[in-house]
Amino acid sequence: MADSQSNRTPFANQVVGASSPDAGPRRSSFIRLCPQTAIPRPDLAGSRRVVPETAAIFLVDPEGYRRRVPNTMTYNRLFRSWHDVVDDAHMEEIAERPEFTTGAMLVRGEVSPAIFLLDHAVKRWVVSDAALEKYWFNVDRVFVVGQSLIDRIPNGPPWR
Repeated sequence: MADSQSNRTPFANQVVGASSPDAGPRRSSFIRLCPQTAIPRPDLAGSRRVVPETAAIFLVDPEGYRRRVPNTMTYNRLFRSWHDVVDDAHMEEIAERPEFTTGAMLVRGEVSPAIFLLDHAVKRWVVSDAALEKYWFNVDRVFVVGQSLIDRIPNGPPWR
């Protein structure tokens, strides 16, 4: 007489994993891994980070979100150099905001020393020389424009 179990398809209607048939409802012993939820990292604010072996470069903003720099032209407009860019294989663990617009730039009005980061048609005041230094912004690349133009651009939160 043939074994009644020999004609069964393996794993049909069974939970895959170690479980006890005597334990009532089947319980799998597998650990279910969930991807880690990305969170803001204000402790990394100011750091420029790159995913190793890619061209994707990010700046961590004052609130701790990573913001992708879309291209080399925009990067060179904003930052002094590529010095101290950090390789970060775990970039996906930092919460993300929309990338900078192509052509994001530092601007100031012709009669004011206040420097702003112009991005997504909003200006964000860079509040101090310390903030310029922290974010490695290139003060030699600040575009000076008519004060009336600067005054008409909506304000965003300050860049600290």
